[in-house]
This record gives sequence, structure tokens and C-alpha cells, in this order.
Amino acid sequence: KVTLPLVIDTEFSTCEGRCGRADHLSRADRTRIVKTMAETIKANGYTPMIYASTSFLNNQLDMRELSEYSVWVAHYGVSQPTYRGPYEIWQYTSDGSVTGISGRVDMNYFYKRY
Repeated sequence: KVTLPLVIDTEFSTCEGRCGRADHLSRADRTRIVKTMAETIKANGYTPMIYASTSFLNNQLDMRELSEYSVWVAHYGVSQPTYRGPYEIWQYTSDGSVTGISGRVDMNYFYKRY
């Protein structure tokens, strides 16, 4: 059984010139799509969560429309995220290290036990 939230990550693609299929969605369309995905996850008995950077959450999604869903915010190099809403997980760096894993690792603080 899945006990952690199912996470929706709708950030921009990393290709040059924002060439991803969803890179040019309007804020309203992106919000509507994320809400539909979250409602589908919830209807199937799982917990939805939205993942994005502080800037993306503040500017590319209407978080008032998504306020019932948990948030995982990514914001590096700060003492705390400047995301304006509540969040349950903070990804504070992409430059961590873990014994047994080669290369850089994302590091997170969980504020809720799942």
C-alpha cells in the first residue's frame, strides 16, 4: 500500500527555449489541470501533493484554487522558503550527499510524519 502522497510536478521542462508540451500553458489552464489530477488521485484513495519551486508556486499556479492539497516546496540557499502558503515538505538543496549514492542528491525536511 502506498502511504506517501502521490506528487504532481508540473514545472517547466529543462529543454532550451521551453520546448516542453506544457511549458506555455496559462496559469489558469495549469491550475485546472493540476486540480483535476489531484482530484483523480484523491478519488482513488490516495493523498495528492503538489511539488514546485517557490517561484513556480507563487507565479505559475493559482494556489488559492489548490489550497486543499499538500505542498512540497523547493527553495535553495535560504533559511526558509518564501512560498506564501503552507507546505509539508521543504527541499532545501540539490547539492546534498548520501553515503552509497554517487553524485548530488536533493535533501528535504519533512514536517509531517506519513
